[in-house]
Amino acid sequence: MANFFSLKGKDLDITYRIGGNPSFISLIYKTPNTREVFRPTQIEKVKTPLGSMITVLISTIEPLAEKAANVAEQSDWDDWGRTFSVFLPDICVPLDKSVKFNTIGVYKNVGGPITTSGPEVHWSCIDLEGTAQTVLVLC
Repeated sequence: MANFFSLKGKDLDITYRIGGNPSFISLIYKTPNTREVFRPTQIEKVKTPLGSMITVLISTIEPLAEKAANVAEQSDWDDWGRTFSVFLPDICVPLDKSVKFNTIGVYKNVGGPITTSGPEVHWSCIDLEGTAQTVLVLC
C-alpha cells in the first residue's frame, strides 16, 4: 500500500508520509503565504471503504476579505478556524514506483460576525493532482 503522497493544487502543495517515528513530520502543507508541518498526533485519519480521509487544523489563515468587507469594524469580527481535509485512495504501488491520481481537498471555515447567533460554517473544495509511492520509512 502507498505510504508517501505528493499533492498539488492551485497555490497548494502537500506532502504526506505514513509511518515512521511519531516525532517526525508526517504532513507538510504549503501555500504561497504559509508553511505548516504536522506530526502524526496532529492528524485525524478516518478509514473508509475507498481509502482514508485525513484532516488537519490549519492554524495560520488569511482573513476572508469578502466577509470582512461586510463588517463595519474589525473588532466585530470573530476569528476564523479552518480545517483542511483530503481524501487519499487506497493504492497498491510497488516499491520505487509511483502512481498518479486525482482527488479533492476540503476546507471548512468556522467564524463570522460576533453579532450573529452562532458561528457561520463555510465549505470549499480544491482539485488536487497526486502522486502515490511506496517508500522505505526510517523509524
